[in-house]
Amino acid sequence: MTDLHLGLIPLFFKRRAKLEEIDWDNLPPTTVPESAQVRVRGFTNGEAAEKLGHVVVEYVGIMGSFFDLSLLEGVTVAVDYDAALASIDQGMDGLGSGPIDRPAMM
Repeated sequence: MTDLHLGLIPLFFKRRAKLEEIDWDNLPPTTVPESAQVRVRGFTNGEAAEKLGHVVVEYVGIMGSFFDLSLLEGVTVAVDYDAALASIDQGMDGLGSGPIDRPAMM
């Protein structure tokens, strides 16, 4: 593990088991399909984006050992949320094609 992602594991597993109770060397096989892709978009620092992508791949794989992610097609991490959402095929015509309505930030 690198400094880039220390501290994220407790967020995922805090209520399921104590970290010291998990046998990290003998996790069940991941349910993430080999065809699943991680996309990192809009970062100006290519090296940081690549590192982030590798961290996301690692953690999604770990989560796939605890949750059924067999239908996962991909994960997108983006600087511009609206543009990234609009570019993702959501499986139905019209989804992601219009403006995103959200409450005003205070």
